Amino acid sequence: METVIWRDSAACSGYPTEWWFPLTPGDGDPRAIAICAGCPVTTECEQAGVGEQGMWGGIRTDRSEARQRVRVTAKQQ
Repeated sequence: METVIWRDSAACSGYPTEWWFPLTPGDGDPRAIAICAGCPVTTECEQAGVGEQGMWGGIRTDRSEARQRVRVTAKQQ
């Protein structure tokens, strides 16, 4: 079994996985998007997610396998 060392540094470690892998397709959970924005291993995560479902490295995939960059913007409150 391959050891995936980059996951040890992932900002999402310890958070609920359903934030990144929702049951219904959509733009992604805002909490996951915010966590990905500050993650030091987004490149490695994005590469690991090629061909997978869910959000990987701040990128989400939908049912058509089209990949879209999730833009993280500052909240205007």
